[in-house]
Amino acid sequence: MLYRQFNKIISYLRHNISYQVLRVFIAMFFLVTGNELYSFYFKTYSDAQLISVSELSLLCDTPANILYQPASFNEGISASYSNPYGFSEINLIQLSLQKIFKDYALGFGSYFYNNPNISDIQIYSSFAYKYQNLQAGFSLNYYQMKVKNYSSDRLLMLDLGLIWKHQNFKYAISYSNVTQSSMKGIEANSLIKFETTFKVNAYSDIGISFEKEKYFDYRYAIASSFKFYKNNKINMGFMPNPSQFTTGIEINLDNKSLIYSIRTHQELDLTHSITLKYLF
Repeated sequence: MLYRQFNKIISYLRHNISYQVLRVFIAMFFLVTGNELYSFYFKTYSDAQLISVSELSLLCDTPANILYQPASFNEGISASYSNPYGFSEINLIQLSLQKIFKDYALGFGSYFYNNPNISDIQIYSSFAYKYQNLQAGFSLNYYQMKVKNYSSDRLLMLDLGLIWKHQNFKYAISYSNVTQSSMKGIEANSLIKFETTFKVNAYSDIGISFEKEKYFDYRYAIASSFKFYKNNKINMGFMPNPSQFTTGIEINLDNKSLIYSIRTHQELDLTHSITLKYLF
């Protein structure tokens, strides 16, 4: 996604201008070129559990998965807040809900980004069906962005997902923007992502993902999750381009969870995320 190109620009500027000037540049980048940036469908992660495992959905049981892997079954509700790179100008809020009805599941959610100059909202719904060890699903995503005194646009797109479980292994594939929707005549980016995880034992899981975006090269991520003391978890992961380490702690009390995660960046400050989750 443009996120990767954005990071390349930041990496170059970080070595040629002061940090204070860089902060101003990033703020202006979002305000002035925001419409073109989001025209490629800048699907950002704010759920702390997903961030902590470098976006491997198979290692997560958050209802927010329906936005990234429509075939997931995680009955409950979650609320997340994320502050990318420590910039006060960028704050993300995500709310997700999923309800399971025997062999199928319905999900709904919304994603907000708002400040005095940019209003950004995404509303999504999903349907998933389970047959034995196979899960399939789709999600419809409505996206709207308004830049004050500049322009606004919206799009509707369809995502597909598939999950297969076999013994200690899980496999998943997702395809975003099947409809090849566009904003301002520019086609939104399409993403194909493959994931696989392995349950090492009752306390640990590991996973790896590969993704290919229409306009960019392949990228991979590796992650792991470890249980400790009464089903609490420590998660960690890594992804390149640019190099980013992620980690988080998950405190579970019955069916309620508090999750805090951080994501490093080779040039900028930490991204902090927090999620409250309640599983039905």
